[in-house]
Order: sequence, then structure tokens, then C-alpha cells
Amino acid sequence: MLNQKIERLIELSNQIKAIFNSVDLAFDNSTNLELAAQLLEQRDREIREIFVLKNQQQLANHQILVNNFLQCDKELQQVSSALKSQMSKKIVQQKRKTKATQAYIKK
Repeated sequence: MLNQKIERLIELSNQIKAIFNSVDLAFDNSTNLELAAQLLEQRDREIREIFVLKNQQQLANHQILVNNFLQCDKELQQVSSALKSQMSKKIVQQKRKTKATQAYIKK
């Protein structure tokens, strides 16, 4: 049962990673991002359930799967950080365009 829960966490992480990798900042991706948010909430609940309710010995018995999950989690963090950076740059670009447009309109 613990194996299945950890495998489910890995599956959720991979789904979220796929959504983040498919985000096109030029288009509205609110549906995809809403789905990612829901999956992140579900993933968070399941992580708490596993790591709060299970003791270290139970987790140690599934060390390979736990390590796979940790690697997947690291990859998800990298992908989400890269997406955050891209979104921040896009926001700055949009602000600059808005300022330029407003300056042009005021002339």
C-alpha cells in the first residue's frame, strides 16, 4: 500500500511537471495552471499523509521508491523555478510595454 502511495506521488509530480513544461506564456494557460494547482494541492495532501503518518522505518523499507520520489520532486522544483523566472521576465516586459504605450499616448 505504501508503495502505491509513493508511486502515486511520483505520477502526480510527473503530471504537474508535464503541465509546467507545456505552458506557453504567449497564450492564456489558465485552465492548465488551474489543473496544476489542483494536482499540487492533492500532491501536498498525499505527501503529508505519507510522511506524517508513516515512521522512518516504514519509509526506509521503500528506500528506492522514496529516492525516486525525491529525485522527481527535485526535477519538479527546477521546472517550476524556471517557469517562475520566465513568467517574471514576461511581466517585466509587459510593464515596460505598458509604460512605453502610456508615454506615447500622453504626447
